[in-house]
Amino acid sequence: MNLIDISTPVDFNKIPKEQWIQRYYNDMAQLYKKKDFSENPLIYEYCNLGSDGAPKDLLYGITKIFPGVIDKEYFMTKGHFHQVPVAEVYYCLSGNGIILQENHSHEYILTKISEGTLVYCEVNYGHRAINIDKIEPLVLLCVARADAGHNYNFEFTHRMLG
Repeated sequence: MNLIDISTPVDFNKIPKEQWIQRYYNDMAQLYKKKDFSENPLIYEYCNLGSDGAPKDLLYGITKIFPGVIDKEYFMTKGHFHQVPVAEVYYCLSGNGIILQENHSHEYILTKISEGTLVYCEVNYGHRAINIDKIEPLVLLCVARADAGHNYNFEFTHRMLG
């Protein structure tokens, strides 16, 4: 893993392009109600900024979700549960969105976010970020325990339509 030097402040606008993991519609088509969309837009990108996965360390990074919709459904992250039951924190750097949290019983929590909003994602809840802005990207700082792991095999039942 290629990590950024964290001994100095990080300007996320200057992170090299090759540091970002990009997710296009074709990478996530199964998550949207419309599974046969003819275009392949860039939905979001993520950059890991810390830790090699040691249990007592923190993993943190930047998620940037672009504005857009697929057949009225807002652009969103894949969403995940943690393999180790731990919480996660999202801090909104810019944009407008929603953090969807949903547990295995399909109880959910919706939190509207904008610049300066901090969201605590509950233990044993999957979570996904959704950009509800029509113009600006939703940019989030994400922080969790480094050994939390990600399980993407969960179907969120709650949908956000624009």
